[in-house]
Amino acid sequence: LRPAAPEEELWAEALLDHLTEGLTEAWDRYGAPSAALDPEGGHLASFAGPGEPEAFRAPSRREAYRVARKAWFRRILERL
Repeated sequence: LRPAAPEEELWAEALLDHLTEGLTEAWDRYGAPSAALDPEGGHLASFAGPGEPEAFRAPSRREAYRVARKAWFRRILERL
C-alpha cells in the first residue's frame, strides 16, 4: 500500500468526524438498542428510533442485540 496523500487523510478524517458525530447525536437522542429475554423463548432486541420502532428476535441475547445494533446504525447512517 502506498502512503495516503495529505488531502486523502483530511478527507478521511472529515468523513470519520461526520459519521461519529451523527452516531453520537442519535445515541444521545434515541438511546442505544436494548435486548431482553423473550417470554416465548429466545431473546428480543429493539430500538425506538430514528423512524419507527423495530424489534428483532434471535436465539441468543448477543445475536438479537447484534442484529438490532446493525439495523439501528444503518438507519442512522442513511439519514446523515
